[in-house]
Amino acid sequence: MAFQLQVSNSLERLAAKLSAEVQWVHKEVFQPVYIVTQTDGMNAWLKLQLADKNGIAANLRFLKPNDLISKILIHLEAYIHRLYLQKI
Repeated sequence: MAFQLQVSNSLERLAAKLSAEVQWVHKEVFQPVYIVTQTDGMNAWLKLQLADKNGIAANLRFLKPNDLISKILIHLEAYIHRLYLQKI
């Protein structure tokens, strides 16, 4: 899983860039695309924009910034735990 940060002062430009990325990168149908936003309203708007531009908006997982940090820490903790067990 890769992490990309896109910054712009235009929501329409960001939505268009995300739409192109999802269409280009998201070839595996059953692998979710994780998108970090601040609000549920933004999630709904992005779903509409992606569906309008790509014809469909499926298998999208919207996270808040705190959710993303939590997921990263959980995976990091598991990784460190595996490394510790290998040394024993």
